[in-house]
Amino acid sequence: VASGSLRTPKRMQHTQAYKNTLFAPPEICADKIQLAKSISASLAPFLLQETPIRGVVECLLGRQVLWEWIRARPVPKPLFDQPQFWCENVHVTNQSGVYPQPTLVFTIGAPGSGKTSWAKYTFGNYAVVAADDWFTLTKSDFHPSLLGKAHGWCKQQVLRRLREGVSVVVNNTNTTPSEMFDYVAAVLYGGYPHRIVFARMPETRVGVLAKRGLHGVPERQIKNMIRRISSMGSPSVKSVLRAGPMRQRELASTKVLYVGLFFDEKTSNMVKNTFLSNSRAGNLLERVMNFHVTIQFLPDRKYVEKIGIGSQHDIEITGYYSHPTVQVLTCTIPPALQAKSCNENSHITISTQTVAASVANHALKHAKIIPISKITIKSTLCAFMSGGKIVSDFSGLPRGWEQGSDRRGRGRGRGGRGNSGNRGGRRGGIGNRKGKANHGFRDPATPTKARHDGHSDPGRGRVSDRGRGRARYGPRGERRGSRGKRVRR
Repeated sequence: VASGSLRTPKRMQHTQAYKNTLFAPPEICADKIQLAKSISASLAPFLLQETPIRGVVECLLGRQVLWEWIRARPVPKPLFDQPQFWCENVHVTNQSGVYPQPTLVFTIGAPGSGKTSWAKYTFGNYAVVAADDWFTLTKSDFHPSLLGKAHGWCKQQVLRRLREGVSVVVNNTNTTPSEMFDYVAAVLYGGYPHRIVFARMPETRVGVLAKRGLHGVPERQIKNMIRRISSMGSPSVKSVLRAGPMRQRELASTKVLYVGLFFDEKTSNMVKNTFLSNSRAGNLLERVMNFHVTIQFLPDRKYVEKIGIGSQHDIEITGYYSHPTVQVLTCTIPPALQAKSCNENSHITISTQTVAASVANHALKHAKIIPISKITIKSTLCAFMSGGKIVSDFSGLPRGWEQGSDRRGRGRGRGGRGNSGNRGGRRGGIGNRKGKANHGFRDPATPTKARHDGHSDPGRGRVSDRGRGRARYGPRGERRGSRGKRVRR
């Protein structure tokens, strides 16, 4: 990984490169260059953009001549700071070996840091893809529930351009390695010829970013983004794979981490030998997994009750996939379980090379699986607890395991009623995590929504306020009286 300032070649410094092929023209006939220079200045605005006139001139003179003529007429440079680069050459050349390898660029920076201006000026409009573009194309208002669709569309556009041999910029904030995981896993395991560049924008002044930003992001959110970017350190492919995909909830929010099909010791040894004998890998990678087939990650209480903990099932091993970062056996499970599974491709992760185990599921979406003779093995549906315990009987689950397993981790305490007439905030006694508590105090303008989020308080039980006078908010979001006292009951 090369860190520091990466100089941009001159041919990459202008937006007018034809569809960002970054094709460096060899020797061009002098007469054609002279003909290109003699073109009327009135046609220049049409030749600097994707227009029909440009297409006609390109057919007459050739792309190389037109590119040489355009290169001599750079556009005014927009306002942005030169980013810091980290470049990793994953593949030296593409399959044809004719054109330069396409580059996958991740912009890292808060809103208003100049990501879009730098990306479009350097690579051109065609190669710059952002999740926000989906809202513009569909004419939809921004809503957090639509971010999944927006990022799915963004990922499809990125892969399509890489297949065309075109460099592409993922123009999102990318404040954490997990936000870049889906793209890195797709190009790494999908066999796309590429190199990966991380471009971090240097601007970190909150006031400047808030004024430059086009979406009106509050300064508080910008501060949080800058904090996450600074804690990321030097980005790399390995750090992205180690971080794994984004999770909707923290692991501490539930005591049942996942539900899956587990094997006894004899069957586990057979699974290991099956992979080694067919893949001819010689040995396993650094992190050898506890062999199982994951059915549901971070399940809720109702899911665990209805899935049938302790039931026996037969599965068939159908193929394998071996990569320097992950080794996997693919399998088929009963249709009833497949319908309830969170993984599109059922598999047994054998080992990984210091990356997240969830990398295997994303690798199978793009990798080519090598089939083997089907082998049927027996398994038991179990629950894997946060402490590492495997429970094969529903009655064996520890007392209170369902606490905090709700999707949003709502508070479970009861609120008192202050003298101001407003209902006291509900406080959860679960603790050790953030969550969206059901605060009883409601905003008069929006009676159906709580005014603020809260934090569960470990070991404090149920807390409410019984002060006199006007109710106030405490440092943790709880209701307080004018005397600032909290009453325990």
